[in-house]
Amino acid sequence: MKTELKDFGTLPDKETYIGLAFMYFDANFEKEKALWYAYQSKQYSDIKESKFRMEGEEVLKLYNKGMAYNIISFIYLWNDWFEEAYELESSFMNSDYWNQYNDLIERYI
Repeated sequence: MKTELKDFGTLPDKETYIGLAFMYFDANFEKEKALWYAYQSKQYSDIKESKFRMEGEEVLKLYNKGMAYNIISFIYLWNDWFEEAYELESSFMNSDYWNQYNDLIERYI
């Protein structure tokens, strides 16, 4: 059964959302809190992605987004948010997403 999203408040440092979400997930404890912090982290990561794109920090953006969204999708699955997890991960499975990073990726191959 899909876990209901409950508000556990906001934090002054938005960077800590993903860490708290992962901490609860890793401990297999407080899945509702993990979901709230993962949800908040996604909102923040979406905003941060735009900032990175504007600043031209493509490698950092790609790493941060991939790592954060992967953790978020695990927590979504843990809370039976299957559609949301699929939507999040499917953007990384789509070759159109990666085409824009060909130059960056080829440097490391």
